[in-house]
Amino acid sequence: MQEKKYPLEDLSFFKFPALTTEVVQNIVLLFVLIAVTVILTLIAQRFVNRWQSSNSHRKFLQKKSHGEGMSRKQKDLLERLLRASKASSSEMLLADAEAYEEAVARILPTANEEEADELGALRRVFHLNVMNSNLQFVSTRQLLPDLPLRLITTVGGERLDLYCSLLDLDEQYLYFDLNYGEEVFGMLESNPDVLLIHWHEERGETGFKLQLEKVTVGEGTPIFRVAHTFRDAEVGQRTDFRLSLDLALHYSYFQRESLRRVRLAKGGQAAGQSGEGRLVDLSFGGAAFLAQSPLAPNGFAQLKFEIRKRPARIMLEVLSSLRYSNGTALVRGRLRGTQEESRTLLNNFLSYEQIKRLREKGAFRFKPET
Repeated sequence: MQEKKYPLEDLSFFKFPALTTEVVQNIVLLFVLIAVTVILTLIAQRFVNRWQSSNSHRKFLQKKSHGEGMSRKQKDLLERLLRASKASSSEMLLADAEAYEEAVARILPTANEEEADELGALRRVFHLNVMNSNLQFVSTRQLLPDLPLRLITTVGGERLDLYCSLLDLDEQYLYFDLNYGEEVFGMLESNPDVLLIHWHEERGETGFKLQLEKVTVGEGTPIFRVAHTFRDAEVGQRTDFRLSLDLALHYSYFQRESLRRVRLAKGGQAAGQSGEGRLVDLSFGGAAFLAQSPLAPNGFAQLKFEIRKRPARIMLEVLSSLRYSNGTALVRGRLRGTQEESRTLLNNFLSYEQIKRLREKGAFRFKPET
């Protein structure tokens, strides 16, 4: 009887061949072929992706040239902008405000006057401005004439708060006609560093640090122009509209620890300090006032003042105090626990004054006694 054999009884099939020179060469050749295949596959895939992206870009430009009225020069500029950016397509570039504005800033130094004008036309074609809610607000190039703006600066201790709008702008400069009288014009001319603020209901306040430059146009008409800049990271963005004021107030201040002592002591009273001051800054979320002396942070200041001959009382958590040479201090803080009646009065006043000042484009000056 023949003995039954099992499949795994003979394992000689799994033995590796002897490492002769020919075997080693074949193994190396196999790995080389695999590497070459991978490289060729990657190259082919990249080529296909570039072709698809280029084809998509051409179709996009062709569609926009018919639908949006783009000229050949504008199409060429858009391609230059795309090359100057990190965006992979025109669609991505036009949807990313920061990438687009950085690309504009890169190519402008080498652009001639005609190309700069075409860049402005390209911006209008695609509505690349602050009114486009789909875009971030990152550059002053996104502003538009007649939008309500504020210019704030401090000149010799005097705070200057100007409500204004742009006279005009192009891809190179902003232009302001700040006709608030010779004295104000002279202050700005000698102290050109200002903070430009644009306020939007959804975005809140967006700030830009600018430097004004006086220029003369026409028959000796003086105006200011400003080179474009990006949103300032130090200024940040605030949701509240801050209003410059000059209102008399009475303040009472006590430290946070006093609250704990009052809570533990029956019938106790928190020790503090009080005085007369001036309310100089007010918003829906905070305020700043001049006090007779600095107030320590983390304490609370109760402010009593009048708004349109109606008494108002707000509680402020003190955040900082800036001491002046005469001993007085500018105290800043945020609103805490304000009663409903005072809150309603405050909100109505701020809303009304905000619209009024932006519409009338007035000037506010305040000089603390330093």
